[in-house]
Amino acid sequence: MSVAVAIGGSIGGLTAAIKLAEIYDTVYCCTGFNNYKESGNNGESRGLRTFNLEEELMDIVITGWEYWESIGLRCDLIHEAIIHRSAENVEYKITEKHNKLLEILDRISPKFRKRESKQLNENTVLEDTGIYRIQEIVVELKKIAHARGVVITPVHLNILKHTDDCIYLNLQDSDDYIYELDCDRCVISIGNEIKNIETNMEITKPIAVWNEFTYFTIHTLYSHDGIWTWGTENYNTKEVYKDRLGFYVMMENPEILKVACDTSFVNNKWEMSIENLNEYRKQKSNFVKKHLGLKYSDYRHIECYYSVAPYVQHSGPVSVINAGGYGYCVPGFVINAIEGKKVPKNENYERHLFSNKRHDLSIIK
Repeated sequence: MSVAVAIGGSIGGLTAAIKLAEIYDTVYCCTGFNNYKESGNNGESRGLRTFNLEEELMDIVITGWEYWESIGLRCDLIHEAIIHRSAENVEYKITEKHNKLLEILDRISPKFRKRESKQLNENTVLEDTGIYRIQEIVVELKKIAHARGVVITPVHLNILKHTDDCIYLNLQDSDDYIYELDCDRCVISIGNEIKNIETNMEITKPIAVWNEFTYFTIHTLYSHDGIWTWGTENYNTKEVYKDRLGFYVMMENPEILKVACDTSFVNNKWEMSIENLNEYRKQKSNFVKKHLGLKYSDYRHIECYYSVAPYVQHSGPVSVINAGGYGYCVPGFVINAIEGKKVPKNENYERHLFSNKRHDLSIIK
Protein backbone atom coordinates (compact mmCIF):
# COMPACT_ATOMS: atom_id res chain seq x y z
CA MET A 1 0.00 0.00 0.00
CA SER A 2 1.44 3.38 -1.04
CA VAL A 3 1.45 6.24 1.46
CA ALA A 4 1.95 9.99 0.98
CA VAL A 5 1.99 12.85 3.46
CA ALA A 6 1.28 16.56 3.00
CA ILE A 7 2.67 18.86 5.67
CA GLY A 8 0.86 22.17 6.21
CA GLY A 9 -2.61 23.24 7.29
CA SER A 10 -3.30 26.03 4.83
CA ILE A 11 -3.88 26.06 1.07
CA GLY A 12 -0.51 24.48 0.22
CA GLY A 13 -0.76 21.42 2.45
CA LEU A 14 -4.43 20.83 1.66
CA THR A 15 -3.97 21.20 -2.11
CA ALA A 16 -1.01 18.80 -1.95
CA ALA A 17 -3.06 16.26 0.02
CA ILE A 18 -5.92 16.36 -2.47
CA LYS A 19 -3.57 15.96 -5.44
CA LEU A 20 -1.60 13.15 -3.75
CA ALA A 21 -4.88 11.32 -3.07
CA GLU A 22 -5.22 10.92 -6.85
CA ILE A 23 -1.97 8.92 -6.89
CA TYR A 24 -1.46 7.18 -3.52
CA ASP A 25 -3.59 4.69 -1.59
CA THR A 26 -3.38 6.50 1.75
CA VAL A 27 -2.75 10.21 2.27
CA TYR A 28 -2.25 12.11 5.52
CA CYS A 29 -2.38 15.90 5.86
CA CYS A 30 -0.54 17.17 8.94
CA THR A 31 -1.94 20.58 9.87
CA GLY A 32 -0.09 21.48 13.07
CA PHE A 33 1.59 24.61 11.75
CA ASN A 34 -0.84 27.47 12.37
CA ASN A 35 1.18 29.74 14.69
CA TYR A 36 4.95 29.72 14.97
CA LYS A 37 7.93 32.05 15.05
CA GLU A 38 8.41 33.94 11.77
CA SER A 39 4.95 32.92 10.58
CA GLY A 40 3.25 34.41 7.56
CA ASN A 41 0.39 36.88 7.33
CA ASN A 42 -2.49 35.54 9.41
CA GLY A 43 -5.09 38.00 8.13
CA GLU A 44 -8.19 36.91 6.24
CA SER A 45 -7.88 39.01 3.07
CA ARG A 46 -5.40 38.47 0.24
CA GLY A 47 -4.97 40.12 -3.16
CA LEU A 48 -4.96 38.01 -6.31
CA ARG A 49 -2.59 40.37 -8.08
CA THR A 50 -1.35 39.58 -11.60
CA PHE A 51 -0.58 43.15 -12.74
CA ASN A 52 3.22 43.41 -13.22
CA LEU A 53 3.52 39.66 -12.60
CA GLU A 54 6.09 37.68 -14.57
CA GLU A 55 4.53 35.62 -17.37
CA GLU A 56 5.91 32.36 -15.95
CA LEU A 57 4.22 33.06 -12.61
CA MET A 58 0.99 33.87 -14.47
CA ASP A 59 1.13 30.33 -15.87
CA ILE A 60 1.54 29.04 -12.31
CA VAL A 61 -1.51 31.03 -11.14
CA ILE A 62 -3.67 29.58 -13.91
CA THR A 63 -2.44 26.04 -13.22
CA GLY A 64 -3.36 26.27 -9.56
CA TRP A 65 -6.73 27.98 -9.77
CA GLU A 66 -7.74 25.81 -12.73
CA TYR A 67 -6.94 22.77 -10.59
CA TRP A 68 -9.07 24.14 -7.76
CA GLU A 69 -11.93 24.58 -10.22
CA SER A 70 -11.49 21.01 -11.49
CA ILE A 71 -11.79 19.51 -7.98
CA GLY A 72 -15.03 21.38 -7.32
CA LEU A 73 -13.95 24.44 -5.32
CA ARG A 74 -17.00 26.70 -5.36
CA CYS A 75 -17.95 29.44 -2.89
CA ASP A 76 -18.30 33.18 -2.47
CA LEU A 77 -14.61 33.69 -1.71
CA ILE A 78 -13.46 36.44 -4.09
CA HIS A 79 -14.73 39.99 -3.71
CA GLU A 80 -14.03 43.49 -4.98
CA ALA A 81 -11.34 44.43 -7.49
CA ILE A 82 -7.77 45.75 -7.24
CA ILE A 83 -7.01 49.32 -8.29
CA HIS A 84 -3.38 49.78 -9.38
CA ARG A 85 -1.87 53.26 -9.27
CA SER A 86 1.55 53.75 -10.85
CA ALA A 87 4.07 56.51 -10.25
CA GLU A 88 4.33 56.99 -14.02
CA ASN A 89 2.05 56.45 -16.99
CA VAL A 90 1.34 52.82 -17.86
CA GLU A 91 -0.19 50.97 -20.78
CA TYR A 92 -2.14 47.95 -19.59
CA LYS A 93 -2.55 45.13 -22.09
CA ILE A 94 -5.14 42.50 -21.23
CA THR A 95 -3.76 39.14 -22.34
CA GLU A 96 -5.52 35.90 -23.22
CA LYS A 97 -4.06 34.36 -20.07
CA HIS A 98 -5.53 37.12 -17.93
CA ASN A 99 -8.96 36.69 -19.51
CA LYS A 100 -8.69 32.94 -18.98
CA LEU A 101 -8.01 33.51 -15.28
CA LEU A 102 -11.02 35.83 -15.02
CA GLU A 103 -13.22 33.13 -16.57
CA ILE A 104 -11.93 30.57 -14.04
CA LEU A 105 -12.68 32.97 -11.19
CA ASP A 106 -16.18 33.63 -12.57
CA ARG A 107 -16.91 29.92 -12.34
CA ILE A 108 -15.29 29.37 -8.91
CA SER A 109 -16.78 32.45 -7.26
CA PRO A 110 -19.56 34.01 -9.38
CA LYS A 111 -20.24 37.75 -8.98
CA PHE A 112 -23.34 39.71 -9.87
CA ARG A 113 -21.52 40.71 -13.05
CA LYS A 114 -18.89 39.27 -15.36
CA ARG A 115 -15.33 40.13 -14.32
CA GLU A 116 -13.55 42.63 -16.54
CA SER A 117 -10.12 44.25 -16.12
CA LYS A 118 -9.49 47.62 -17.78
CA GLN A 119 -7.37 50.76 -17.84
CA LEU A 120 -9.09 53.66 -16.05
CA ASN A 121 -6.65 56.48 -16.95
CA GLU A 122 -3.00 57.02 -17.86
CA ASN A 123 -1.65 55.74 -14.53
CA THR A 124 -4.55 53.70 -13.07
CA VAL A 125 -5.66 50.14 -13.85
CA LEU A 126 -8.59 48.14 -12.50
CA GLU A 127 -7.74 44.44 -12.14
CA ASP A 128 -10.90 42.42 -11.57
CA THR A 129 -9.24 39.32 -10.15
CA GLY A 130 -10.11 40.68 -6.73
CA ILE A 131 -9.50 40.18 -3.02
CA TYR A 132 -9.90 36.59 -1.84
CA ARG A 133 -10.71 35.21 1.62
CA ILE A 134 -8.10 32.59 2.41
CA GLN A 135 -9.93 30.91 5.29
CA GLU A 136 -12.99 30.35 3.12
CA ILE A 137 -10.75 28.51 0.67
CA VAL A 138 -9.22 26.47 3.51
CA VAL A 139 -12.69 25.43 4.73
CA GLU A 140 -13.72 24.29 1.25
CA LEU A 141 -10.43 22.46 0.60
CA LYS A 142 -10.85 20.55 3.88
CA LYS A 143 -14.30 19.42 2.75
CA ILE A 144 -12.90 18.22 -0.58
CA ALA A 145 -9.96 16.48 1.14
CA HIS A 146 -12.27 14.65 3.56
CA ALA A 147 -14.49 13.56 0.66
CA ARG A 148 -11.44 12.07 -1.09
CA GLY A 149 -10.34 10.06 1.90
CA VAL A 150 -7.49 12.26 3.13
CA VAL A 151 -6.74 11.77 6.83
CA ILE A 152 -6.35 15.27 8.31
CA THR A 153 -4.51 15.30 11.61
CA PRO A 154 -3.27 18.28 13.73
CA VAL A 155 0.27 17.05 14.34
CA HIS A 156 3.60 18.85 14.09
CA LEU A 157 6.64 17.58 12.17
CA ASN A 158 9.81 17.27 14.26
CA ILE A 159 12.11 15.09 12.15
CA LEU A 160 12.20 14.11 8.48
CA LYS A 161 14.83 11.73 7.13
CA HIS A 162 14.76 10.21 3.67
CA THR A 163 16.54 7.89 1.29
CA ASP A 164 15.96 7.81 -2.46
CA ASP A 165 12.68 5.91 -2.08
CA CYS A 166 11.54 6.08 1.54
CA ILE A 167 10.74 8.86 4.04
CA TYR A 168 10.75 8.65 7.84
CA LEU A 169 8.61 11.18 9.75
CA ASN A 170 8.63 11.93 13.47
CA LEU A 171 5.39 13.72 14.39
CA GLN A 172 4.08 15.25 17.61
CA ASP A 173 0.57 16.20 18.73
CA SER A 174 -0.58 18.90 21.17
CA ASP A 175 -0.25 16.46 24.09
CA ASP A 176 3.40 15.83 23.15
CA TYR A 177 2.65 12.29 22.02
CA ILE A 178 5.11 11.13 19.36
CA TYR A 179 4.05 9.30 16.19
CA GLU A 180 6.41 7.69 13.70
CA LEU A 181 5.46 7.14 10.10
CA ASP A 182 7.14 5.86 6.93
CA CYS A 183 5.85 7.08 3.59
CA ASP A 184 6.69 7.09 -0.12
CA ARG A 185 6.14 10.78 -0.94
CA CYS A 186 5.98 14.03 1.02
CA VAL A 187 5.11 17.62 0.10
CA ILE A 188 5.85 20.36 2.64
CA SER A 189 4.29 23.84 2.67
CA ILE A 190 5.01 25.42 6.05
CA GLY A 191 7.00 28.56 5.22
CA ASN A 192 9.86 29.53 7.52
CA GLU A 193 9.10 26.70 9.95
CA ILE A 194 11.02 24.38 7.63
CA LYS A 195 14.17 25.83 9.23
CA ASN A 196 13.28 24.24 12.59
CA ILE A 197 12.91 20.65 11.39
CA GLU A 198 15.68 18.11 11.92
CA THR A 199 16.31 16.67 8.48
CA ASN A 200 18.82 15.37 5.97
CA MET A 201 17.10 17.17 3.08
CA GLU A 202 19.46 19.03 0.79
CA ILE A 203 17.57 22.28 0.37
CA THR A 204 18.19 26.01 0.57
CA LYS A 205 16.76 27.36 3.83
CA PRO A 206 14.42 30.32 3.34
CA ILE A 207 15.19 33.92 4.24
CA ALA A 208 12.55 35.30 6.62
CA VAL A 209 11.55 38.65 5.13
CA TRP A 210 9.95 40.88 7.74
CA ASN A 211 6.89 42.96 7.01
CA GLU A 212 4.11 44.51 9.04
CA PHE A 213 0.43 44.97 8.32
CA THR A 214 -1.41 47.75 10.12
CA TYR A 215 -5.13 47.27 10.73
CA PHE A 216 -7.00 50.60 10.92
CA THR A 217 -10.51 50.77 12.40
CA ILE A 218 -12.56 53.11 10.20
CA HIS A 219 -16.17 54.21 10.59
CA THR A 220 -16.86 55.85 7.26
CA LEU A 221 -18.13 54.37 4.02
CA TYR A 222 -15.27 53.28 1.80
CA SER A 223 -15.01 51.44 -1.49
CA HIS A 224 -14.10 47.83 -0.82
CA ASP A 225 -11.74 47.70 -3.80
CA GLY A 226 -8.12 46.99 -2.91
CA ILE A 227 -5.40 49.51 -3.82
CA TRP A 228 -1.90 48.60 -4.98
CA THR A 229 0.61 51.40 -5.72
CA TRP A 230 3.75 51.01 -7.78
CA GLY A 231 7.03 52.85 -7.40
CA THR A 232 9.48 53.01 -4.49
CA GLU A 233 12.55 55.04 -3.57
CA ASN A 234 15.56 53.70 -1.67
CA TYR A 235 15.50 55.16 1.84
CA ASN A 236 19.29 55.66 1.86
CA THR A 237 20.44 56.17 -1.73
CA LYS A 238 17.24 57.79 -3.14
CA GLU A 239 17.39 55.43 -6.14
CA VAL A 240 13.93 55.02 -7.69
CA TYR A 241 12.45 51.62 -8.57
CA LYS A 242 9.46 52.32 -10.82
CA ASP A 243 8.09 48.77 -11.00
CA ARG A 244 8.34 47.75 -7.33
CA LEU A 245 5.26 47.36 -5.21
CA GLY A 246 4.69 50.23 -2.80
CA PHE A 247 1.44 50.24 -0.81
CA TYR A 248 -1.07 47.44 -0.78
CA VAL A 249 -4.38 48.12 0.90
CA MET A 250 -7.55 46.06 1.27
CA MET A 251 -10.57 45.70 3.51
CA GLU A 252 -10.14 42.95 6.12
CA ASN A 253 -13.81 43.31 7.05
CA PRO A 254 -16.38 46.15 6.69
CA GLU A 255 -14.74 48.21 9.47
CA ILE A 256 -11.06 47.21 9.27
CA LEU A 257 -8.67 48.50 6.62
CA LYS A 258 -5.49 46.43 6.19
CA VAL A 259 -2.41 48.36 5.00
CA ALA A 260 1.22 47.49 4.24
CA CYS A 261 3.94 49.15 2.20
CA ASP A 262 6.99 47.61 0.52
CA THR A 263 8.63 44.35 1.58
CA SER A 264 12.26 45.34 1.67
CA PHE A 265 13.12 44.52 5.27
CA VAL A 266 15.02 41.26 5.40
CA ASN A 267 15.93 38.69 8.07
CA ASN A 268 14.74 40.40 11.25
CA LYS A 269 12.95 43.65 12.04
CA TRP A 270 15.51 44.57 14.72
CA GLU A 271 18.09 45.22 12.01
CA MET A 272 16.35 48.51 11.26
CA SER A 273 16.55 51.61 13.43
CA ILE A 274 13.64 52.97 15.46
CA GLU A 275 13.68 56.01 13.19
CA ASN A 276 13.42 53.74 10.16
CA LEU A 277 10.52 51.78 11.66
CA ASN A 278 8.67 54.95 12.66
CA GLU A 279 9.05 56.30 9.13
CA TYR A 280 7.66 53.06 7.75
CA ARG A 281 4.60 53.27 10.02
CA LYS A 282 4.13 56.96 9.31
CA GLN A 283 3.85 56.17 5.60
CA LYS A 284 0.88 53.92 6.23
CA SER A 285 -0.88 56.41 8.49
CA ASN A 286 -0.36 59.26 6.03
CA PHE A 287 -1.65 57.15 3.16
CA VAL A 288 -4.89 56.41 5.00
CA LYS A 289 -5.45 60.00 6.17
CA LYS A 290 -4.15 62.06 3.26
CA HIS A 291 -4.52 59.89 0.16
CA LEU A 292 -7.63 57.91 1.07
CA GLY A 293 -9.18 60.72 3.10
CA LEU A 294 -10.21 58.37 5.90
CA LYS A 295 -10.33 58.88 9.65
CA TYR A 296 -9.58 56.00 11.98
CA SER A 297 -10.34 55.48 15.66
CA ASP A 298 -7.83 52.74 16.38
CA TYR A 299 -5.03 50.73 14.81
CA ARG A 300 -2.82 47.75 15.55
CA HIS A 301 0.45 46.58 14.00
CA ILE A 302 0.89 42.86 13.29
CA GLU A 303 4.18 41.60 11.93
CA CYS A 304 4.61 38.72 9.52
CA TYR A 305 7.49 37.04 7.72
CA TYR A 306 7.57 36.01 4.08
CA SER A 307 9.42 32.79 3.37
CA VAL A 308 11.78 33.65 0.51
CA ALA A 309 13.62 30.73 -1.12
CA PRO A 310 13.42 28.84 -4.42
CA TYR A 311 9.68 28.36 -5.00
CA VAL A 312 9.94 24.57 -5.24
CA GLN A 313 12.80 22.37 -4.09
CA HIS A 314 13.13 18.59 -4.34
CA SER A 315 15.22 16.36 -2.12
CA GLY A 316 14.68 12.74 -3.11
CA PRO A 317 10.95 11.97 -2.76
CA VAL A 318 10.30 15.19 -0.76
CA SER A 319 9.17 18.52 -2.24
CA VAL A 320 9.29 21.82 -0.34
CA ILE A 321 7.20 24.86 -1.30
CA ASN A 322 8.15 28.45 -0.39
CA ALA A 323 5.89 31.07 -1.97
CA GLY A 324 7.54 34.16 -0.45
CA GLY A 325 4.49 36.45 -0.56
CA TYR A 326 2.93 34.90 -3.68
CA GLY A 327 0.28 32.92 -1.84
CA TYR A 328 -2.06 32.83 -4.82
CA CYS A 329 0.68 30.92 -6.71
CA VAL A 330 0.87 28.18 -4.06
CA PRO A 331 -1.63 25.74 -5.65
CA GLY A 332 0.22 25.99 -8.96
CA PHE A 333 3.58 25.43 -7.30
CA VAL A 334 2.15 22.36 -5.55
CA ILE A 335 0.66 20.84 -8.71
CA ASN A 336 3.84 21.35 -10.74
CA ALA A 337 5.97 19.96 -7.90
CA ILE A 338 3.92 16.77 -7.68
CA GLU A 339 3.73 16.36 -11.45
CA GLY A 340 7.46 17.05 -11.89
CA LYS A 341 6.90 20.10 -14.07
CA LYS A 342 9.02 23.23 -14.34
CA VAL A 343 8.71 26.05 -11.82
CA PRO A 344 10.27 29.49 -12.49
CA LYS A 345 13.30 30.74 -10.61
CA ASN A 346 12.59 33.03 -7.66
CA GLU A 347 14.40 36.23 -8.62
CA ASN A 348 13.42 37.84 -5.32
CA TYR A 349 15.57 35.33 -3.45
CA GLU A 350 18.68 36.44 -5.33
CA ARG A 351 17.83 40.10 -4.72
CA HIS A 352 17.32 39.64 -0.99
CA LEU A 353 20.66 37.88 -0.67
CA PHE A 354 22.47 41.06 -1.69
CA SER A 355 20.21 43.85 -0.39
CA ASN A 356 19.19 42.63 3.01
CA LYS A 357 19.21 46.02 4.75
CA ARG A 358 17.60 48.17 2.08
CA HIS A 359 14.46 50.09 2.97
CA ASP A 360 12.25 51.64 0.30
CA LEU A 361 9.72 54.46 0.66
CA SER A 362 6.60 54.20 -1.48
CA ILE A 363 6.08 56.86 -4.13
CA ILE A 364 2.64 58.39 -4.62
CA LYS A 365 1.44 60.16 -7.76
